[in-house]
Amino acid sequence: MRYLPLITLFWFFLSVLRGAENHGFEYARLDLLDGRTLKAVSVKSYDPSNDKLLILSDEKLLLIPAKLIPPPFAAHFRKNAKRSGGTTSTVPSSPSQSSSSRSQSRQAKDTTQNPSAPDRVDPEAKLKSAHIQAARSRADRFYRYEFTAGSNSISVTARNIEITRCEPITGWAGRYRSEGTARLEYYDSKGGSFQRVSSGFEVITETSKDSEITVVDFTRK
Repeated sequence: MRYLPLITLFWFFLSVLRGAENHGFEYARLDLLDGRTLKAVSVKSYDPSNDKLLILSDEKLLLIPAKLIPPPFAAHFRKNAKRSGGTTSTVPSSPSQSSSSRSQSRQAKDTTQNPSAPDRVDPEAKLKSAHIQAARSRADRFYRYEFTAGSNSISVTARNIEITRCEPITGWAGRYRSEGTARLEYYDSKGGSFQRVSSGFEVITETSKDSEITVVDFTRK
């Protein structure tokens, strides 16, 4: 009986792939291996020359490296998605767009020719982003391997981790408190059914002396 969740998970992914073939490779959500989550996804084409997929997500076109797509979807898209590449379309830009493009090109050139130019990235924003990423990774690990519900005979089949708030802890230099929500779908082998649930969480992270981000505490709410 302990193999039932794995067998069910296999048929679940198989049904998703068959749905992609019948509905133009469309998904409500796609979790990338770099931690990003794409919603309202439609895979438009695959370019084998650079191993990238053209994906429409939330009405925005994105070029995503196929190596960031989790298996078995990556292999499926490489094999079955519509091929692209070899043809380039040029859309005339407005004068304002052309001016903006030239300005950006000059800025990039100046930065390249002058390595000593100051970094324009806000250090505080960069540090906060690193703490958010550490908190999201810890939450993802918890809900993938440690989450229990119902009869506890469950397998998490899908999850969406969202960090809704991240702030430094007053009086404790280097520590941040991140709060978020996990939206899960899991299969209960004892009940023989799929369930969906939302779970809140809080993660405390800390910047160590060697500038690494470590997780101090994780709490479900």
